[in-house]
Amino acid sequence: MRDKFFGAVRLLDRQLECLLEEHRPDCLVSDMFLHWTADVTAKFGIPRIVFHGSGNFPLAASECVWRYEPHKKVSSDSEPFLIPNLPGEITMTRLKLPDFIREETPFTELYRKVKESEQRSFGVIVNSFYELEPNYVDYYRNGLGRRTWQIGPLLLWISAGVPMVTWPVAAEQFYNEKLLTELLGVGVPVGAKQWVRGTGDNVSAGSVEKAVSRVMKGEEGEGLRTRVKALSEQAKRAVEEGGSSYADFYRLMDELRGCKPRT
Repeated sequence: MRDKFFGAVRLLDRQLECLLEEHRPDCLVSDMFLHWTADVTAKFGIPRIVFHGSGNFPLAASECVWRYEPHKKVSSDSEPFLIPNLPGEITMTRLKLPDFIREETPFTELYRKVKESEQRSFGVIVNSFYELEPNYVDYYRNGLGRRTWQIGPLLLWISAGVPMVTWPVAAEQFYNEKLLTELLGVGVPVGAKQWVRGTGDNVSAGSVEKAVSRVMKGEEGEGLRTRVKALSEQAKRAVEEGGSSYADFYRLMDELRGCKPRT
């Protein structure tokens, strides 16, 4: 169904051309998987900006795995490997990588096109804020050469007061699990060992209960909540006037104004 969906969406290119012809926007913000929009916007000389809902750490980590293929240098699926060139000495196993990274699948070719179209785009906007992951914002920009703007958390631009619990078990979310548990110290792992398409890995009810207990009780839980509260305050300041995301958004506007006129 997923492959059929992406195939169907690809057939919307002519409709998109008509919309761009009619409205002549200053730019197009596109989901990463709609790689074909890079060709359509190029016809009109309109900058295409890629939107990533995940943060800079998972983006940088997945890019380094894609580029350097460290998973091909280990002898088993469970043997840890170091993600090359990524700050922080982050380790993974093949089991935690999506199947389209571990081996060639039909989705691998789509992902390859996604990567190529991103290189041809004007830049990348990320649903994150600088204070959350400064080392990885800098690395994604400077080490990997991506033109990027942090404009998150988008939820705070759109609405407030929505409590949320994140369960990072899907494809790229194993990277986010590393970010939350090892780098930011605002979460605990629930014991997932491998990536499984669509559902993530199966974990026991006891493992989930134990993880929730660690978050909610005792000194460890108190420390987690204190760090979450501090990050929450930083996130609010980031989208306020004068904040880092606020400034990045207007930096993006300025850079778009400086684009060459459309032809």
